[in-house]
Amino acid sequence: ASIDTLDIPLAELIKTGMYSYETNGDQITRKRNENLKSTSNVNFRELNSVALLASQDSYDLIWVDGNHSYPTAVIDISNAYRLLTDSGIVICDDVYLGKKTKERNGISRASIQTLRDLSNCDLIEFILLRKRLGAFFNFSKKYTQYLALFTRTR
Repeated sequence: ASIDTLDIPLAELIKTGMYSYETNGDQITRKRNENLKSTSNVNFRELNSVALLASQDSYDLIWVDGNHSYPTAVIDISNAYRLLTDSGIVICDDVYLGKKTKERNGISRASIQTLRDLSNCDLIEFILLRKRLGAFFNFSKKYTQYLALFTRTR
């Protein structure tokens, strides 16, 4: 298998404050680079995922795990739909269903609303799977995390 992976440039990551607990001293990039050294079939690009709007590539499997808030989540899921092969699968990480979920720390309804809109237009079929099984992680529906798996219907 050939794997293409991308991650937001470190300067942008630091600017957003995401993963600030790991970006002190570039710890997150050191870990990533260590992991990449042991692979020969992984093509890594430091790129903001929004830039994929210009991509003409296609993929059999896409894992969407970026900024889970508006507008980035909508763009990432739309790009995944567009870049997916006819028989491919997309997995979206950290999907929240909570009705009163506010946009903060990556907790947003952007992903579920985008998935439902694509489904309502008969463009995809999707299922949700609980990301974690323990009661602690599922006590509040507002904060329960799901993985969404979708395939194209058109």
